[in-house]
Amino acid sequence: MDRRLYKSAFVALVIGMLITEGTHAQQTTPFRTRNLSPLVSVFGLPAWESGLVAGEKEFSVVSEVGNHYRLGGKGTEELVLDGETWRTSLFYRSSLGDKWVVGLELPFYQNSGGFLDDVVDAWHSFFRLPDGNRNLRMEDQLRYLYKDNGVTRYFLDNRSRGIGDVQVSFSRHLFGESGLVFKGTLKLPSGDPDILTGSGGTDLSFSVFQKNSAMLVGVPTGLYWGAGFMMIDDSDLFTDRHEDWVAFGTLGAGWPVLQNFGLKVQFDSHSKFYRSELDEMGKASIQVSVGGWWSLDERRQLNVAIGEDLIVRTSPDISINIDFSWGF
Repeated sequence: MDRRLYKSAFVALVIGMLITEGTHAQQTTPFRTRNLSPLVSVFGLPAWESGLVAGEKEFSVVSEVGNHYRLGGKGTEELVLDGETWRTSLFYRSSLGDKWVVGLELPFYQNSGGFLDDVVDAWHSFFRLPDGNRNLRMEDQLRYLYKDNGVTRYFLDNRSRGIGDVQVSFSRHLFGESGLVFKGTLKLPSGDPDILTGSGGTDLSFSVFQKNSAMLVGVPTGLYWGAGFMMIDDSDLFTDRHEDWVAFGTLGAGWPVLQNFGLKVQFDSHSKFYRSELDEMGKASIQVSVGGWWSLDERRQLNVAIGEDLIVRTSPDISINIDFSWGF
């Protein structure tokens, strides 16, 4: 009996070590999720990323979609956000020596009526979440409208697409590969503010990111967090209302299910972007993303996440993020 117990404990220990060895990196790799609200995504919020091993390079394709339905009015302001935002980004990162990493992101946007309205209705119905009076407008329509003091400040009702604002980043390991990662990101005005693929300004952000591993209830768990702030340049959209700086952060955890597959949950937040009485513009935001990762092999990984707005009206009703990365 004792020998069988020892053997079982030994096998469990070996399996746990194999799982931990094969999954640690992905457990502590954050989802590249961001607030896709059309009034927020035009600015330079950077994607959260862990560091790279010396000599490593990475190419990634991230495709995400956010579904919006907001009818708001307060004080002198009126807002209609009814549509979907698709953002597909190409990421390239390369290590420079032992501590530095340089990165480039090229995004492509599409604004349309979309197709997720039925999915969102079913999602809200299944989890008994508020639907925000979605039945007041026809499904899969595009209409972005903002009025201030009775004057139309922005209007879009035609499908649009185009290159977004390019982001260039530099990051550095501060205390070895397992310590803090400091990152600076510069967003350049390559997009078009008229169709909400850019802000027309140059934004600069600085952030720190930390990852750790721990055993929680006998399960190897990856933990990570990050915090930063962004300085916002004068944009071509609502310059008199947007803030000069914004704080942002993330908190997440990951658990292995199999050697090459696991689950993650992540909370992303930022302070308000506008001086506005509208919740959609003048409140801080918190989103939760739940999903998983799958290591196809040692170099290729797939992350999938579904997001929900925890502070209602400040981010998309629902968002979907698919991230394929290839290290070489």
